[in-house]
Amino acid sequence: MRRPFQPAFAPKGSEINFETLQMEQNFTHSASMKKLILLLALAACSPQAPSAPQPVQNALPTGMDDTCNAVRYHTLLNQDATALERILILGQVRILRPGTISTQDYAPARMNFHVGEDGKINQISCG
Repeated sequence: MRRPFQPAFAPKGSEINFETLQMEQNFTHSASMKKLILLLALAACSPQAPSAPQPVQNALPTGMDDTCNAVRYHTLLNQDATALERILILGQVRILRPGTISTQDYAPARMNFHVGEDGKINQISCG
């Protein structure tokens, strides 16, 4: 018959039964595996990766909407946003990236450069 193990640091009278300990570890391992399988199943059901961004309908303001003379900078469309560092624009300029928080005030002379997820300028607007 096996004698129960009593660690040196345990109080007298407390013993460790290895069979009970092994059963508890197996149960814990089994519960962890169930959680992992459930997590993997949920991950497999996640939505597909987002598709390519759709082109912006009105990339430039036209007619009377062009209060900031944005048409003048049409060559910047579809270029990397770093292209703005190489030109001088006198007046108010705002660069809007995805998720950027911006004020809702309307300043007709202010030019807004909208940058897409890919880092390219996809729209220029006034306001």
